[in-house]
Amino acid sequence: MSQRHLNDLRNALERRRWRIVDEQPGDDYQIAATWLIQRPDGSHATHIDFECMPELEPQPIEKAIGCTVRENRKIEAYFARIERTWPVELEEFIGDLAAWAK
Repeated sequence: MSQRHLNDLRNALERRRWRIVDEQPGDDYQIAATWLIQRPDGSHATHIDFECMPELEPQPIEKAIGCTVRENRKIEAYFARIERTWPVELEEFIGDLAAWAK
């Protein structure tokens, strides 16, 4: 993952009227960090877990290999190459999130 992946994800969430209201630390094993997101009216509180490879030491969010919606693990995205599959992964993730959170 890169800072660009994070920026792209943040911007896509904001375009779909999601706000990142908190960034929580990971579990020091497989989760690098978690974003708590919700709608502007405070509804649909949802967690996005940023997953990394299990390591002996905690990993920063920039080392994440993908993200998953904690409340619905079927909604996931993997941080592939920026210019290839990432745009498709991102749009599918945001679309799946929007459909699930209706």
